[in-house]
Amino acid sequence: MSKCIGCDGKGKKPCDDCHSTGICLYCMGMGPNGLRVEHETCSYCHGSRKCPTCGGTKMRVCTWCNGTGES
Repeated sequence: MSKCIGCDGKGKKPCDDCHSTGICLYCMGMGPNGLRVEHETCSYCHGSRKCPTCGGTKMRVCTWCNGTGES
């Protein structure tokens, strides 16, 4: 098998959804009551303040190989 083209066979890559910041880009990490109406929770991160794709870890599984490193 050949290497995965999405992660070059490494299985992981920087999170594209949060630009490797680890925070939710919709509420900019402010969570509930940040820049939003009082008591409204961010519909993307659900108030966690973390990127929902990588969970705030700044990494995620490669979408091409699902973390196997192979295509």
